[in-house]
Parts: sequence; structure tokens; C-alpha cells
Amino acid sequence: MIRQHVRERYSPECNLNIFNGVRGVHMEIAKEIPAGLFIGHFRARIYYDGLKNRCFFCKQEGHVKSNCPKLANSSSGSGGSRSYSTVTAQGRPVNAPYLSVPPMTPVMERLVKAREVQEPVPSAEGDKSATSPPEGGQGLSGPATSPTEAAGTPAVIEEPQRS
Repeated sequence: MIRQHVRERYSPECNLNIFNGVRGVHMEIAKEIPAGLFIGHFRARIYYDGLKNRCFFCKQEGHVKSNCPKLANSSSGSGGSRSYSTVTAQGRPVNAPYLSVPPMTPVMERLVKAREVQEPVPSAEGDKSATSPPEGGQGLSGPATSPTEAAGTPAVIEEPQRS
């Protein structure tokens, strides 16, 4: 039996004469009050004096789901709780590098070589010094750009075969 409906307003210090959305009901009950109910498509929590902790897994009073003994027993059969370090270490040695670089394949080497011999794009200002090779030289000088140049072996450019 409902005795009174309560709707709260903002405090008088705010000078707002509007409701703040908090609602309450004073009632006499014959059975246990649930911890929440659905209003529309939203779950509303219910708080009241004498509310006891209840596990949502086993529905028993006195503990919550995170401390449920039945949930702990069911997970211990499957190996128990696992720490972050054991999960991340599975499948590879702990001291293995996170990123492995695959070796250069012949196709990748040809792509690198083809990129080296491409003409540079002319600049917008029309500066010829940036696009033309130096006098008596074979291309732009600078740091090694391919793995073969970095290793000190000369790069051999192969022409693609046409059939």
C-alpha cells in the first residue's frame, strides 16, 4: 500500500523551482524489495534503509558477485584466476621481442631497388638543383636507403624481362 509519492526539487538556494528527477515512495510492504527494477528501457536502482548485500550470481545474502564462493569454485575448475602476466606470456617466451621483422624477400629487395632508381618529383618552385643529379654523379648523395647499401654491398639494378 503506497502512502505517499515524493518528488524532490533543487534546493531553495539555487532559486530554481523545478524538480531534479529524484523520486521516492513511502509504502508498507509484505515481501522483500528488489534491488532494482526497469522503468521503460532503463534499470533503476532501489536504495532503502536495511538494504542487504545480495549476490547477483547465487542470489544469497551477505556477499556480492565479486566475492561469491560459488563463482570462485566454478572458475577454479578451469584453472582459477589468471594474472595479466600469465595471459600475456602464453604462446611466446617472456623475453621474446614484441615485434619481429621478417627477412627481406627477393620481391621486397626488387621493390626497394625500383624505388631507388625512380626520378625525384620536381619541386613547386622549379628548382633544378633538387631534381637533377650532381655533375659527374649517379643520383643524389646521402645516407644509405636500402638494406644492401647499409650492409656495404653494391646494389645491382636488374631490368625486368619483357616477353
